[in-house]
Amino acid sequence: MTDVRELFESRADTWTAAIFTRRSKRAYDNRPADAAAIASLTTMAEEFRPFSDARTAVLAESPEDMFTGIVGSYGRITGAASAMIFLGSGEAVGRDNHVGYVSEALMLEATALGLGTVWVGGGIDRKRALALTGLGDDERVFGASPLGTPVAETGVFGRPKRHVDTLDRRKSLAVLAPDMNGAWPAWAHGAVKHAQWAPSAVNRQPWRFAFEDGGLVVRVAGPEFAPHITRRLDAGIAMLHAELGARAEGVSGTWTDLEGADVARFDPLGG
Repeated sequence: MTDVRELFESRADTWTAAIFTRRSKRAYDNRPADAAAIASLTTMAEEFRPFSDARTAVLAESPEDMFTGIVGSYGRITGAASAMIFLGSGEAVGRDNHVGYVSEALMLEATALGLGTVWVGGGIDRKRALALTGLGDDERVFGASPLGTPVAETGVFGRPKRHVDTLDRRKSLAVLAPDMNGAWPAWAHGAVKHAQWAPSAVNRQPWRFAFEDGGLVVRVAGPEFAPHITRRLDAGIAMLHAELGARAEGVSGTWTDLEGADVARFDPLGG
């Protein structure tokens, strides 16, 4: 059996690098993703299971019409012939953030393997997606991503879409961590800075951070207006980024799920 912590440590540097290179890609070349990359990604999806209620299914071939609609205001998914499906089960308080955490690990792994991705929550034919996966008890689809070789995206008039740097559309560190100051340890600063790069539904970035009693608490703020992706799921994506940021400063730790607006708490090992 694969040790999940050892697997995380073995891929952490690669995933951290992918944070800063991954871009959402919505147009693909109508071909299945590279077979070797899919095989490697499938193995990762099977082995990286830090939570019992969250997993990812990798589909070497998937119907393009599984992606049914528009992703936010950004346009349709086109030409996608492979995909990942993000699944969760049960009703535990941490389920949604677990799905976000695990799915983002696979998104970063896909990026490192040279595959294009984009998080899709609402524009999915969920019945079709469920039929393509071997479901466990009480599992349901929380999201998906196309996989493959991206092609140039064009706007309404056929002109190439303008690239916008990721941080240009991000909330400031002062918003994400209002109380962050020089008294916070370097690992906590690193965690918040890496979480600033995390994707979220309609770019709402609902996570907030507080340093309390030696640990980093992730909270959610703002309305729950994205019907298929909860704020807690978004926060789970940010949790992975935060953990990778802490590790970049030499600190590993563990997460404890919390309730209400408090999503989870990260405590350094040995702290």
